[in-house]
Amino acid sequence: PFASSFDEAQRQEVLALVGQRVLLQTAGSFNSCHAEVFDAALLPAPEQARLLAHKAVPAVEVVTPRVAGAFVEDVADLDVADRDIVGGKAANYSVLRDAIADNAPDAAAVTFDAYDAFFADADVDVDSVMDAIGSGAAVDAATALQQLPALRQQVEAHRLNATDAATLLAALAAKFDPNVKLRFRSSTNAEDGERFTAAGLYDSFSGCLADDLDDDDDGPARCNPDQDDERGALRAMARVYASFFNDNAVLERRRREI
Repeated sequence: PFASSFDEAQRQEVLALVGQRVLLQTAGSFNSCHAEVFDAALLPAPEQARLLAHKAVPAVEVVTPRVAGAFVEDVADLDVADRDIVGGKAANYSVLRDAIADNAPDAAAVTFDAYDAFFADADVDVDSVMDAIGSGAAVDAATALQQLPALRQQVEAHRLNATDAATLLAALAAKFDPNVKLRFRSSTNAEDGERFTAAGLYDSFSGCLADDLDDDDDGPARCNPDQDDERGALRAMARVYASFFNDNAVLERRRREI
């Protein structure tokens, strides 16, 4: 929980506790909020230990990826056990498609095969950057903030090679209207699980298959003529992959020792 106090007396009481272990308790709604801050030393030692135990970071289940043999899978053909080929978010979405199809739009999942193909020929030194940042208690936030922007730019600028791109685009075009924008979202092998949702860590982007299939780089965007430049699906996919290296995403994964 967190809160911002507008009461000057309370602000001074809180500032007097800087450097000490405190207990923060908040309650409220959009219209009102109540907050109290206590010196934790006022609690008996066993109670302090019980509360501190809740701060322990639970282990995250990281599913080992397996080869799917395809770049795209129809979500209708998936179930939750397929997290190892399409990630937690896409696999779990299959449950919604089964249960409330009228309120869960049709979807396809880009597999980990495509992710591996994307980075196989990308001139991006991911491993050395991740190693420099560290993990767990050794997370080096300063190093991350310095190195990650350049890494994101490199990933955003990269594209699947022509052969793999053609295979992926053909699979998507067989399922979706190329002239209607598609929304690309993250789905990782540690995402949308019982102990780690990864909510808000990654970015989503829209892309137009027709821009990739028209054999030129000239605008305007075929799915949105108001945009002067093309906004292809491959571009959107690269930007989603780049968001894997968002500052908060990297720091949170390292904190959770993923």
